Amino acid sequence: SHALVAAACVAGGDDQGAAAALAAARRDAGAFSSPKTKNKTPTGTHATESQLGMNIRVLYEDAHVVAVSKPAGVLTHEPSGEFKNKIKKARDDTSVSSALVRLYGADGLSAVSAHVSGPGIVHRLDRPTTGVLLVAKTDEAHLSLVAAWFQRRVKKTYLTLTERHPGDVDARRFKTPRASAGRVVAPVDGKPALSDWRVVETFEGDASAPCALVEVRPLTGRKHQIRAHMGLERRAPLTGDPLYRNGQKSRTPACVEDALLFAASSETEKKKKKVGTGTARSKKKAKPGGALFLHSKSIELEHPITGEALKLEDPPPPAFEAVLEALRKMEK
Repeated sequence: SHALVAAACVAGGDDQGAAAALAAARRDAGAFSSPKTKNKTPTGTHATESQLGMNIRVLYEDAHVVAVSKPAGVLTHEPSGEFKNKIKKARDDTSVSSALVRLYGADGLSAVSAHVSGPGIVHRLDRPTTGVLLVAKTDEAHLSLVAAWFQRRVKKTYLTLTERHPGDVDARRFKTPRASAGRVVAPVDGKPALSDWRVVETFEGDASAPCALVEVRPLTGRKHQIRAHMGLERRAPLTGDPLYRNGQKSRTPACVEDALLFAASSETEKKKKKVGTGTARSKKKAKPGGALFLHSKSIELEHPITGEALKLEDPPPPAFEAVLEALRKMEK
């Protein structure tokens, strides 16, 4: 609510009202009473992958925001109730949020959500999801970004690999040609949800396990929205997704299954094997759903402070590209 009030005040030229909303947000977050830590990254410099660790890469950074590429297997922020304890214990190798705190210090990031999801966190990506994650460095930017997300002024684009073609369900039901694009309008967790989808490429070299590379643009931001819409509504579950399947058995090409097992393995197990050499032992250790080919490809929005158009992009990770190449070879 503070974010929306601040955004309305800024739009109306009410600087005093915006400042009051910002102060209220800080007060609710306990920002004024929280201990300050030294900002470890000097002003005007940019964070590097080696500084952040965990293969987190910086895609864009200025004085107000930083966009990073989140790898699979890394949390966006610490679980509720554990963040402060983990910071005190310096266990800063478990999430994007804690890595950023380690680098910038808590006072180098926005504090208005620190009590909920950690400093600077505006939105989240699930642990198996990769790609663009935008973080606020200042409180003013944070409130503006929260308002933009709430008002659906942020354009998010994802790439995912699905079992089956998402247009097949209607083609079978209505005896019509298979559609290559469409919109899903179906509630997720009891809340209205909309997603636009478009098939980018199909892989049907293995007729028993067809796949499709799909671009999805969620128009709302429900938990697991893409997984639920593709798997339950379009009958095209994400490869490796054990939850949203409508009872359908997994039909995944061997090259995809091995890559998912490798991605879901611990770092120790990864050093012992290469992609495509999954064993019964590694299958037993790999957690179902621990890795999914779901990638946050881009975020488009107005800069929270300057108002300039900002497009943040991240190409699919090497593991995703390698699987696509393997599927393309099967088509020949």
